[in-house]
Amino acid sequence: MADTIPWDPLLSSPEAYSVYARLRGDAPVCRMELPNGLPTWLVTRFDDAVGALGERSLRKDPDVAREFWQRHGVGLDAARQMCLAPTMLATDPPVHTRLRSSVASVFAARRASSWEASIADAVRRLLDAVADRESFCVVEALAAPLPMHVLANVLGVPAGQEADFRAWASSIVAHDSETPESRLDAAAALGVHLLDLMAAKRAAPGEDLISSLVALPDDRLSDFEALTTLFLLLIAGYETTVNLIGNTVLALLRHPAERQRLESNWGLLDPAIEEATRYWSPVAIASWRFAERDVEIAGQVVPAGDPVRVVLASANRDERTFPDPDRFDITRRNDHHVGFGQGSHFCLGASLGRLEVKLAVGGLFRRYPGLRLAADPADLRWKQSHIMRGLQTLPVAP
Repeated sequence: MADTIPWDPLLSSPEAYSVYARLRGDAPVCRMELPNGLPTWLVTRFDDAVGALGERSLRKDPDVAREFWQRHGVGLDAARQMCLAPTMLATDPPVHTRLRSSVASVFAARRASSWEASIADAVRRLLDAVADRESFCVVEALAAPLPMHVLANVLGVPAGQEADFRAWASSIVAHDSETPESRLDAAAALGVHLLDLMAAKRAAPGEDLISSLVALPDDRLSDFEALTTLFLLLIAGYETTVNLIGNTVLALLRHPAERQRLESNWGLLDPAIEEATRYWSPVAIASWRFAERDVEIAGQVVPAGDPVRVVLASANRDERTFPDPDRFDITRRNDHHVGFGQGSHFCLGASLGRLEVKLAVGGLFRRYPGLRLAADPADLRWKQSHIMRGLQTLPVAP
């Protein structure tokens, strides 16, 4: 058994990239103790990450994960319980295939594009609300409310409940400001309201995702699976898009030459979003996988039963794949990053998320061509998390 490397606190900060670089060079597949005390194998190089994400012997199984966590004495708070629910995030085929098929058509690229006018209108309204301010926070004014508005419309959440759903989601995924009890309370409140909505849609269905899910027969989707699917979509689809909007705006503000390129050619907006996804991956580390048998990765044998986590943010800065990886370059041609995952677990909402980011970022910079940071970059508050990479605040001045 390889030695277990102690946790480096920098991995929960924006300085994580220096640690990733060191791991890629010295220990690309290493056993590390996470902040909660759980030991796991980290995979940090791009080619190894792609291989691990497609390795069938590295399985997602909530029962195996739950037993492993309990064996190591880790309590299951609201966020951890969600990671271990039998959702698309925590299962492999055939369960994963059945669950994903129940919602896949709603998030297909063609269907996502049908939301463009509605999302663009929401962006305009959100920017109108801060038009008279000398400064505002991009996260508070745009990056956070927009994804919840879109998700609420897709799912069929009444407009008057959007603020509540956003508050619950924010509390559940909070990393450094909420107690486990408050996260559990928020998860319980969200669950109760989702059950109420499911009952209401069953009685009076509409043209929305919740109505579609509750209409499926039990052999395709049970009520519990419908509930956990909705819970997952709201939580995962919310924070990742919030992070990506904020990260993309900051990357452009911090790199004026790339911003000038974009403003001279708005056709570069799509590649700019892909580069931002690579550069500051909104999800830093992939979810739990467990070795069904001894698995060799880059010459290192991961014993059967051990967990493996693929570090997406590190793979996306691997100098073996991306020349000059710490440079933000919106014309970069080698754009096959793993910011949205890989294989069967490729992000279900990638098309919709990309569209939201494109309209939000494009709308913001077109509206405010003189936009600038209203704080020292060193003073920006980032989420203290080794799982997610995103800003808590992003003050700007028009």
